[in-house]
Formats: sequence, structure tokens, C-alpha cells
Amino acid sequence: MHLLIIEAPTTGSGLHVLAAATRLGHEVTFATADVSRYRAEPPSGALAGVRVLHCDTSRAGAVVAAVRAGEGRFPGGRSADGCSADGCSPDGLVCLTDAAVEVAASVAVAFQVPFASPRAVATARNKDAFRRLCAETGLPAPISGTATSETDALRIAETLGYPCVIKPTLDGGSRGVALVSDVEQLRKAYAAILATSTIPLVLLEEYLRGPLVSLEVLVVEGSATLLGVSDRTLTRPPQFVELGEGFPVPLTAGTESVLTNLASEIAEALGFGCGPMHIEVVLTASGPKIVEVNPRLAGGSYGPMMCAALPYDVYEAIIDVALGRKPALAGSPVAAASGLGIYPATPGTLLRFDGLDLARSFPGVADVILRAAPGTWVTPPPNQGGEPGYLWATGESLPIAAARARAAAGVIEVVVE
Repeated sequence: MHLLIIEAPTTGSGLHVLAAATRLGHEVTFATADVSRYRAEPPSGALAGVRVLHCDTSRAGAVVAAVRAGEGRFPGGRSADGCSADGCSPDGLVCLTDAAVEVAASVAVAFQVPFASPRAVATARNKDAFRRLCAETGLPAPISGTATSETDALRIAETLGYPCVIKPTLDGGSRGVALVSDVEQLRKAYAAILATSTIPLVLLEEYLRGPLVSLEVLVVEGSATLLGVSDRTLTRPPQFVELGEGFPVPLTAGTESVLTNLASEIAEALGFGCGPMHIEVVLTASGPKIVEVNPRLAGGSYGPMMCAALPYDVYEAIIDVALGRKPALAGSPVAAASGLGIYPATPGTLLRFDGLDLARSFPGVADVILRAAPGTWVTPPPNQGGEPGYLWATGESLPIAAARARAAAGVIEVVVE
């Protein structure tokens, strides 16, 4: 079958979905504005068996026109399913990156293929709109308010009480999110958000006490399946930068039931449609409260880590859903996986990484990813998504996987000048 994939993550999971699609025997059109940014993305050779379609992926109409005008020929001269002299029409669509997921939802409507609904995607990505949905439907969420001015922000913070959280209404990866403890910190954080935000709206929320976890969910024909729960290690406030993560978190039957029901309620409230969801929640003393919902698979190396831990391939399951099929999601986890960012001790210009071969020889180490090239300016955290390197390992339990990742990462030195 002919699968259209629009852009891909560049934060660790790379082109694994392309590799899975070609492994399954599908014809793949990869729509991208700039294929060169993926040349170093794992796994190696994933682009070799696909048709790369260069187009403006910031506009749904441009993507639809480019796909329909496609010649229908793939590497080796093969003809694609759904392609003829009159153009192409895909049987399914996958998009796993924030930058293009709203465009992808509209493209899916144009081609009448399964995907998350445009309204659901737009609501999930707009934190203010999603908070309003939570209030309307009774979904558990932090008390919040949206500010259109610094005066508004100060008033809302006074109502919430300090400390409180401030964040842009449109952005991802915890960029711009900060914990503020007084008026002066609030003013600085508010100004910093406005300096980079595309819209003059800022969200303020109560500070939730408890561990932050993520629900990794696949929605099939409107029904949500909880694939597992991941944890993360964060920097000390005021920033909330991820230093490491692990999957899956062992759950009691009661907690798993509560989180599964929450995922189903979110999918229903959004009118989600189908596809992956990455839902961040804080496990407070009064129950889970929703931080945000992302209409995509978790970023970073979560995808490969989930594939290593589960008895099925997550990317293959996502492709099945995109093609209107029901994936086989039965079975308990077969392992656990844990990852850590690799940082320099001090800021500087990257010279080299020492200890890589030694780290790769440690038991359970699955991958060591180098994201910065020599000559790049690198810094210690916090700098969300800016770690120079990343390492993840597997084990028979999450504590063992985490211990293996820490041990291996500990022998790597990021050498700077």
C-alpha cells in the first residue's frame, strides 16, 4: 500500500517509521521541505527505499498538490499503489513531528485517510484551548488562566498563589516553561516568552506537586489503548528540562486502570480520531492531572526505546492504524529501557567525545547518539533538546536499565575548549 509520511522527528527517533514502512513492503512517499536535515538521522539507509517529495510542508494545499502531481515512480522504477498517469493518492498518512502535524491533519482530510481530526490536533497543540476544553468537560487539569498583558499575568498569579508555572500557549519541548516564585521572576519570564512567542497569549497554572509521567497511547477507531507509562528526570526548577527518561513504569492494576480511563476520556473529549497520543500528567495526591496532550508519538528516542520494551513494534502499529487496520497490541512488556542526555561539565566549543567505544561495550547499551558536531557551542543543562549526545540502554527491569544507562554514560566525557 502507498503510505505518505510528512516530515520526521530529528530528536533521536529519526526515520524509524520510514524504515518500518519499507520493511512491511509498503510504498513510501516522504514529503519534506529539506531532506538534507535527515541525512544523519537513524537508522542508516532509511531514505534509500522511499520516494522523497520536496514541497512546502508548512501548507496543506502545497503538500496535497505535490502528492497528487507525483510521478508515481519509486527507487528502482517501481510504480506506487494508488498512483497512475493522473497522479497519486495515498492509502494512509503518518506524521510524528509537532512542526507538521496540523498540516498533516488537513492533508488527511483531503485524501480521506485515517488520522487525528484537524480540530483535535489544533486544540491539543494550543494550551489555552485545551485548558478551556478541560474546564468544559471536567477533565482533571491544573487551575489556570490566560494573560494578554503583564498586568493580567500578575493578577492571575496572585490568584493562583506563588510558586506558579508560566508557559507559552503555543510551543513544545518545555520551551519557555518556568516556575516563578515572586513578582520579579514572573515579569522576567513573561518578557522572555513574549520575545519568542508568535502570539501574545501566556498561560499561568498552579504548580502541581508530584512526579511527572507520560502516557503513551494509541487511539484506534476512537478507542484509546495505553501502551505504557514513561517517567522522566528533570532539572531543578525554575526550568523543566528533561535529563533522562525510562519506559515502562511498573503500575498497579488500579493505577493502570485510572490512567487508561483518563486517556480514553481525553480522546473522547477531543474527538481525536486515530493515531498516537503523548499525554503528560502529574500524579498528585488527589489523582492524575493533565499537563499537556501531544497528537504524536513521544519525541527523542522514546520510539526505539518502546520498541525494545514491548512485544510488538510501535512504528508498525502506528502504520497499521494509518492504513485503517487494527494493530495487534497484546502482551506484557518484555524488557525496560532508560536513556540519559550527555552534556559537558562547562560551556564551550565541542572538540570531541571521549569514551564512546567503552560506553558502547557496556551491557544493555542499545544506542549512543551524537547530536553535536565538533566546532559546535555546547552547554550543560538546562537547554531542552540541546544535549550534545544521548545514550539509552535496556534491562530486565526499569531500575536495571536505568543503572546500565548511568554507568555507561558516566564513562563518556564531552571535551570542550
